[in-house]
Amino acid sequence: MSELIDRIPGSESVRARIRGITDTTLQLKARQRLSGRSGQLGYVIGGAPGWDYEASIPVTSGSYDIAEFRITVTGDGTQKFPIVIPELDVRINGTGEANRMVFSPGSHGYAFDSATLSVTAIDYGAPVDDLYEDELKSAWTLRIMYMGVGVSSTMALRIKLRAQASCGGSVAVVRVV
Repeated sequence: MSELIDRIPGSESVRARIRGITDTTLQLKARQRLSGRSGQLGYVIGGAPGWDYEASIPVTSGSYDIAEFRITVTGDGTQKFPIVIPELDVRINGTGEANRMVFSPGSHGYAFDSATLSVTAIDYGAPVDDLYEDELKSAWTLRIMYMGVGVSSTMALRIKLRAQASCGGSVAVVRVV
C-alpha cells in the first residue's frame, strides 16, 4: 500500500493523515486506565470463577421463610476507605437467564417466580452500618423471602458478586440467617 501512496502527489500529507487515523483508532480501542478527570484507577473485584455462594435450601409450601446473606468486599490495603459499588447476580434453580432474580417494577424489588416457587428480595444490596468505620471492608445485605407454591421442595440458590472499586481486593458471601 505504501507504493500506491508514494505515487500520489503530496504523499507526505496522505501518510500523515493515515498515521493520524491509525493513532486515533488505537487510542479508541486501547483500554481506558483512567476514569474521567480524577485520574483514579478503577478495579473490578470478583471471586474465583464460578459462584461465590451455592446452597440447596429447603422450601416449605404455603409458608414464607427468610434467608439473609452478608456480602463483603475487603480492600487490598492500598487505599483506606475505598469506594466500592457492588453488583449481585442471584440465580435460583439453574444458571440460565430465566433463573435470574430480576427487578419487578410492580413490586419495586427483585423477584423470581416459577410454578412451584416464589422468591422476593426484601433487601437487595442494603449497606451494613456496622462496617462504616472499617478502613478496608464494605458490606451489604441480601435478604430473601421464599415460599413453595403448592409443594415443599428444595431451592438451588447461587450468588455471584462483582464490584467496581477504587482499589483491588477480595469478595465473600456468607449466610447469616
